[in-house]
Amino acid sequence: MASLLFLISSPPASSQAQSALRLASQAGGQGHQITLFLLQDAVLASLKGSRQESRQLLEQGLAQGWGCSCLAEDLALRGYGEGDLLPGVGIAGYPELVEHLMERHDRALGAF
Repeated sequence: MASLLFLISSPPASSQAQSALRLASQAGGQGHQITLFLLQDAVLASLKGSRQESRQLLEQGLAQGWGCSCLAEDLALRGYGEGDLLPGVGIAGYPELVEHLMERHDRALGAF
């Protein structure tokens, strides 16, 4: 099966973010390897205290073995750090984002 990278920048409560997470869940259920890279306001879905449906979908995905990273710059701009993230969510910079896009995955899908 394919290795899929989902780039999500929409706020957690947006229909775009929730649709992307549901699509990732469906693809994971079909055997695809799923990795999320959260950008801009999407990083808010990865916070421990978030009560959004997106956070619940993210937690379910992490429990199923998804990879997930937040862009460090976007997380810091919103006043959060590593200690604020759900277990299993990492922090990455632009070099790691480029590596994900160019080398690690078969396909990249974006939800902006």
